[in-house]
Amino acid sequence: MRVVVVHWNQPERLATTVDAFRASEGVDVRITVVDNGSEVVPSIEGVEVIPSGGNLGFGPGANVGLRRFLADPDDGEWVAVAPHDALPAPDCLRRLLDALALRPEAGLACADYGDGFTPVVDPYFGGIPAPATVDEGWEPAGYPHGTLLLARRQC
Repeated sequence: MRVVVVHWNQPERLATTVDAFRASEGVDVRITVVDNGSEVVPSIEGVEVIPSGGNLGFGPGANVGLRRFLADPDDGEWVAVAPHDALPAPDCLRRLLDALALRPEAGLACADYGDGFTPVVDPYFGGIPAPATVDEGWEPAGYPHGTLLLARRQC
């Protein structure tokens, strides 16, 4: 599974995040870092680094990594996207992929990060957090947050 990490000027946090993804259980990860114009472009053994050419922001930086994923059909069905300070539990990606295997209609998903909220789309306020309706497991959401999202290649 391709993991795209969007980075800007936080090399220590980036190294910790890369280590966390490398510790994923039951998932073979290939990590691509999109560097958004850091003062020093990171170099981590075994990690592909794509310089974006400037500080594009998280979304446009993520798009650089998504284009990399789409260019390689060997990367599989799903890609993970996270910021440089994400710290997934070792079983996080495996649990997400297992839940998605039961939902072939799902195109996007995100991991819960323990705040007790779910992203929803309010007709008046747009995207907002709402109290979660489950303590664990799958919960429909209005949109995936960027803390750790998965996107299906077809999506």
